[in-house]
Amino acid sequence: MTGRDVMLRVASFLAFYAGWFACVGGAAKGWTLLGPGVAVLLVAMHLLVARERLREAALIAAVCAVGWAVETLHVVGGAIVFGPSALWVWSVPGWMVALWVIFATTLTTSLAWLARRYVLSAVLGVVFGPLSYYYGLRFGAVEMPDLTYSLLFFATTWAAALPLVLLIADRLPRLRPENPMPAMSRA
Repeated sequence: MTGRDVMLRVASFLAFYAGWFACVGGAAKGWTLLGPGVAVLLVAMHLLVARERLREAALIAAVCAVGWAVETLHVVGGAIVFGPSALWVWSVPGWMVALWVIFATTLTTSLAWLARRYVLSAVLGVVFGPLSYYYGLRFGAVEMPDLTYSLLFFATTWAAALPLVLLIADRLPRLRPENPMPAMSRA
């Protein structure tokens, strides 16, 4: 791993948490466009330094779709209520989708160490998925009708969602070879 890679991983980690606070804190204060605005900036910066921009953009789009489906499942399953930031009863607000977009940028950077570790990622999903929602509740960004039910629901969905997005990241085709063949010398 090069010094550039280390720097990008640290920057990715810090950017994710800055984005998380913008999304969740913004939603809690009623500033529902703050998170998506910050997400656009973070994605632009991520794509600017990415080695495979098209692949990263495809990964972000795929993870965004997974995230929307997971959050819709949370709403329909009665685990979470977004309140006034949702456009209608079963909708997922933009700031929550923005969280998934920002999360997608970490899969090949600060979370790259988790690649192909699907069992470990499921265990980490069980622990850290619900924690994120719990802190969203503590901030006042979301409501949970039954805390125990909600946290168990989140643990279950994240046990599947984290390995799934890592699998997507692993299976997306490389758009350029990682180790291109050296140019042939003239004989």
